[in-house]
Amino acid sequence: MLRRMARYFDVHPDNPQPRSIGQVVGIVRDGGLIAYPTDSCFALGCQLGNKAGIDRIRQIRHLDDDHHFTLVCRDFAQLGQFVQISNALFRSIKAATPGSYTFILPATREVPRRLLHPKRKTVGVRIPRHTVAQALLTELGEPLVSSTLLLPGETEPMTQGWSIKEALDHVVDAVVDSGECGTEPTTVVDFSQGTAEIVRRGAGDPTRFEKDGEPVPGRGDRAPGAARPFRRTGGQTAAETTVHSGPWREPELPVDREAQAGRPVPPDDEDRAGGRPSIVCRHWIMGRALIRAGPRVGHTDTHGRDDSVKRDFSPVLPGEGAQPEVVGTGGPRFDQDALEAAVDERTLLVCVPHASFSSGAVLDLPRLVAHAHSVGALVAVDAFQSVGVMPLDVTALGVDFLLGGAHKWMCGAATAFLYVRPDLLPGLEPAATGWQAGDRALTFQPSTGFADGAQRFAGGTPYPLTSLISQVGLDLLAGVGTEAIRAHSLHCTQRIIDRAQAAGIPIVSPVGPERGGVVCLDVPDGEAIKYRLAARNMVCSWRGWLRVGPHVYNTLDEIDQFMDALEQEWQGTRR
Repeated sequence: MLRRMARYFDVHPDNPQPRSIGQVVGIVRDGGLIAYPTDSCFALGCQLGNKAGIDRIRQIRHLDDDHHFTLVCRDFAQLGQFVQISNALFRSIKAATPGSYTFILPATREVPRRLLHPKRKTVGVRIPRHTVAQALLTELGEPLVSSTLLLPGETEPMTQGWSIKEALDHVVDAVVDSGECGTEPTTVVDFSQGTAEIVRRGAGDPTRFEKDGEPVPGRGDRAPGAARPFRRTGGQTAAETTVHSGPWREPELPVDREAQAGRPVPPDDEDRAGGRPSIVCRHWIMGRALIRAGPRVGHTDTHGRDDSVKRDFSPVLPGEGAQPEVVGTGGPRFDQDALEAAVDERTLLVCVPHASFSSGAVLDLPRLVAHAHSVGALVAVDAFQSVGVMPLDVTALGVDFLLGGAHKWMCGAATAFLYVRPDLLPGLEPAATGWQAGDRALTFQPSTGFADGAQRFAGGTPYPLTSLISQVGLDLLAGVGTEAIRAHSLHCTQRIIDRAQAAGIPIVSPVGPERGGVVCLDVPDGEAIKYRLAARNMVCSWRGWLRVGPHVYNTLDEIDQFMDALEQEWQGTRR
């Protein structure tokens, strides 16, 4: 049966016409086969599930069953859905994309069986650096199954759209022409065995994957026999080491005296971002700023909240080739030695709380930051449990990201902030933001890019009321001063520790000056005791242990009254 003539689309190479791109993608979705330009040479392409289109490519090129088809992907997030990439290979491949490389890797279950190598279960993937190809992939929303347009008996691919139209007029359904294309196909690198094997030398420089002519493992590979503290999960790999004490909060509107009450951020507004509380910020931190940087993301199960943290991260990480990873045993204390042992040259982000919500234990941030930076990792700090009751100078510490909020120690309500180290900002893009993140947000005109500074990470719509309420608390704390607040906190928590030790009540929190602002006590039936104390107008909380958190407005007499009542309850449980 003679097919109808192929449609010919003359597309601008730098600003492809949306109407033409839409028509070409419509042909692909209708089961068509197209010839289109890439950053190496012309390729044949069809939709992922198009069995007839794949068979037509085989017929045109006379391919055997062992031929590796290529999934041409829009970006790394899409690529990660179809191939398994180990921690060791992630950086090497990420650094070479987009570009004129095809990588052969073990396929995930998302790849149709007909596209797999019959014995090795591998598939080729690539991300082109070509404006027209990217426009097609963006409109299509999925990879194109592709193969170089190299006809049988020829030594070089075809380069002119009009000549392809003449040669394949009744064989393909559309030809996309954006000017003369190259003649050199991609460089093919086989990573399926864990090291780089150059299968074909082409447009991409192969030397980045070689060392003195020998194949090299991906950057960050360990020596043979060395231990790996991170596991492979579901075809993708965990990416960074983190400690996490609770769900991320979305950055909030900046408040004038944030820096005065505990020095959580520098006074320059360009380093801060704000927005309305929601789930956006937890996905921002674990979304692009870190995922674009590297392959490993995780957290320390310091509080036994592994599942909840993984749920917080899960909407973003798999698409970027990463999943959360756990370091720790779920105990109330930070095992900083274990954490730092797991932070190595493959780690690009260490995400930690400054203080534990369940025990008051405080991480040694200067030590962790120094170690993380020594291996090239960034550090993100959740300071909700410390800012406002402990000194916290982000500039002196050198932390890269810091999240904090007003509703715990800062005497406010539903207001949070995000700090981003200024020199990092030019290289970061958010995964999810609100309208305030645009560079023309307050003009109410379409933005042309992201706002300068940390404002690009703002999510949601500003909520001034909570900021105004929080301002009162910030003024109070600023008037007292950070050092005085810390001294009073240590004095109050020491009284709780002394009274608990005298009464024989087990103390979960650290008892030395390294502790945070809370003291946690191991009291039988503690949650019921919490409610009985509340009935006596004495407020504490239950986080697996009874948590007592005196602040600047509490007195030692109030501490003694509370401990008197608690001792009565304690004695009642021991009868």
